[in-house]
Amino acid sequence: MTILIAPDKFKGSLSAAQVCEAVKEGLYQQNPAIKVISIPMADGGEGTCALLTDFFNGKMMEVEVSDPHFEIIKTSYGLSQNGNTAFIEMAN
Repeated sequence: MTILIAPDKFKGSLSAAQVCEAVKEGLYQQNPAIKVISIPMADGGEGTCALLTDFFNGKMMEVEVSDPHFEIIKTSYGLSQNGNTAFIEMAN
């Protein structure tokens, strides 16, 4: 039997990857012989940047930017491992 786990995050408690691991662990406790495919998902909002950065083996970069009121704030964006792609979450 193959089970696909493809959750979004549990806001405020677990990232999508952590949900995958928790579900996979529970399934293996019940039946260690099953095959589990884990694909953390995001809906394009909060958490999408981190998920894509992780998927492309990248790293998070911290920067200072102006918010909508032109106040300087610290935020981050993701950069793919090869440095060719940036992932920007506008909500940040």
